[in-house]
Amino acid sequence: MLTVLVVEDNEDLRFLYEDAMTFEGYAVLTAANGQEALDILAREREPPRIILLDLMMPVMNGWVFLQHFRTVAGYASIKVLICSAAKDLAPSGVPILRKPVDLEELTRTVADLCAA
Repeated sequence: MLTVLVVEDNEDLRFLYEDAMTFEGYAVLTAANGQEALDILAREREPPRIILLDLMMPVMNGWVFLQHFRTVAGYASIKVLICSAAKDLAPSGVPILRKPVDLEELTRTVADLCAA
């Protein structure tokens, strides 16, 4: 079973994404900010296949998370999909879905990225 890590500070959206991914057959881990996500990645024996990442979060935002994430060689195979309302451009080479995210588009994009 493939695992998705949802990194989203909005609790309602975090649960919504978790439910959608669970319904599609993925195992789901959740974090409320980038630091929690890094902690989860460090302790999990099997890394997630994909990370759904918000950019605007307290404690550690998505941009800072990506800076740390990209320094760990073991994470190179983990895909990242940004789900954010931020007007700024997504980091280079990272796909983005703008909020409000359409759940059908989200599940389709996750499946496509996991298959690539």
